[in-house]
Amino acid sequence: MNDTRRVAWWLKLIGLVVAIWLVAPVLIVIPISFTARDSFQFPPSSWSLKYYENFFTDPTWRDALVMSLILTDALAPDHALRPGVA
Repeated sequence: MNDTRRVAWWLKLIGLVVAIWLVAPVLIVIPISFTARDSFQFPPSSWSLKYYENFFTDPTWRDALVMSLILTDALAPDHALRPGVA
């Protein structure tokens, strides 16, 4: 029984390390996306929403977003019904 607790403790530690490994880049990329410069810099020296404005006002980006949402809506039920198919 003691061995089971030890394994569970190590699994929790590994899970925590993996979670930090996956979340850490997001915690850097999100602040970088608010920079006012033309190139990305961390930490941002000034703040702006210009990249988000460009994303939501440029028809090319908007069309790509709409297409992604349409494909997601069309394919998600299929993948939910057949989870083993890659």
